[in-house]
Amino acid sequence: MKFQFKAYLSKRLVILTVCLVLAAIAAQLSRLHWIFDLATHLTWHYILAGAALSGFLFWLRRPRWAFLAIATALLHVPLIYSYAWIAPSGALTATAQEELQILQFNIGSKNEQARKFYEWLREQPSLPDIVVIIEASEKLKPVVAGMMTEGWPHALADYQEDNYGIAVLSQIKDSDLSLEPIGDPFLPSIIVRGKTDKQNIPFTLLATHPPPPITGTLSKARNQQYIAYADWLNNESVSNRILVGDLNTTPWSFHYQKLLEESNMLDAQAGQGYIGTFPAWLPSLMGIPVDHALISKNIEVVHRKAGPGFTLGSDHRVVMTTVKLAR
Repeated sequence: MKFQFKAYLSKRLVILTVCLVLAAIAAQLSRLHWIFDLATHLTWHYILAGAALSGFLFWLRRPRWAFLAIATALLHVPLIYSYAWIAPSGALTATAQEELQILQFNIGSKNEQARKFYEWLREQPSLPDIVVIIEASEKLKPVVAGMMTEGWPHALADYQEDNYGIAVLSQIKDSDLSLEPIGDPFLPSIIVRGKTDKQNIPFTLLATHPPPPITGTLSKARNQQYIAYADWLNNESVSNRILVGDLNTTPWSFHYQKLLEESNMLDAQAGQGYIGTFPAWLPSLMGIPVDHALISKNIEVVHRKAGPGFTLGSDHRVVMTTVKLAR
């Protein structure tokens, strides 16, 4: 029997289309089960996959399946567009007075090339005011020591080998760094309370890293951390509040949206385009945004951009966020 390549390909593309539709449906049910929540990570990829599948299916003369694929893609366009290219309506137009530049990087606890991050950072034309390093292990100690002598005199770290270590460095003169339990006491968070150098504008920054939702238990633990973050942020008296970290979720997760709502915070990436920060070996447009910065509504985002990651030995990208603080 002669092998029919087009028939073979057609059947498999139909199967992929069914998988695409099922995954998209699961993503809409993210509040019901942790596995469904994982499906929200690929919201942008549903658009790419649907567009590609529809093109091939039209070529193979399977129009019904092609229309189903493109319809699935189009249903997700508003989600991406409203997040990446529309600034949040809740943001206030405040009299912004001073910029604050924050660099965040999940360096990876097993990273053997941590020194490369330090070398890359020294080459930047503008050095960040605050550096947040997630998954800080003992390997990072020499890097932090070097950074403290070259512009970031204020530093605090909790080095761990289990992916929950964290380090924060600040070059702001009036900086008070403290290690405080937010939610689970075994998950360290570092808080920076300070005032900007020029206008003495007070701010508070929370750097943190909740568990990855790869099991039901860990997903529940992550969501409990979100509740703790919201409670902590709501109890902070300082108006300029920032939360930075690898939050192990994407903006389309029900639980992430609940965190934004209950904390009365905004996503700093909203309106700044699409930036995929993981995995770093993929182009940024192909990655998923799991490294977040949340800001209070009186803070204005100047810009947010991703840097390298894979060349620095990590599976996450460096992310630089510049904001303007107001009284």
